[in-house]
Amino acid sequence: MYQEKIPARHVSQGLSLLPDPSCCYLLQDCNRAKTYIGKSNDPHRRLRQHNGEIVGGACSTLRGRPWTHVCIVSGFPTSHDALGFEWHWKHPRKSSLLKSISIENQWVYGKTARKHLALALMKQGKFADMPLVFCDCEQN
Repeated sequence: MYQEKIPARHVSQGLSLLPDPSCCYLLQDCNRAKTYIGKSNDPHRRLRQHNGEIVGGACSTLRGRPWTHVCIVSGFPTSHDALGFEWHWKHPRKSSLLKSISIENQWVYGKTARKHLALALMKQGKFADMPLVFCDCEQN
């Protein structure tokens, strides 16, 4: 039941009891050389766009197809919250929420590092109060 997952302060502010379908996702290219972070209301349709199966993929994912999901973070109360999470995840060196994490030059770009950053970000600031769910798409 969705009502149990929404913090009480969201209900008191008059926000919907159903969570926004927005989520943030991490993709990896077929050569396992590049990663891509994005936000979508439908990550599976968006993956098809990135892979060129349907119209609308990002220019930065034209090379390296096919792309695969590495992980998905869902449960954001609003689309605005998901956009904020995406920004902090994409820009860990500029993020005020991730200042406490030691970030070395190449550390933020690998798949494993980006997964750790997402998990760390879920525990920071306003995101710690949200009913976020981390789905590791690589585990069987």
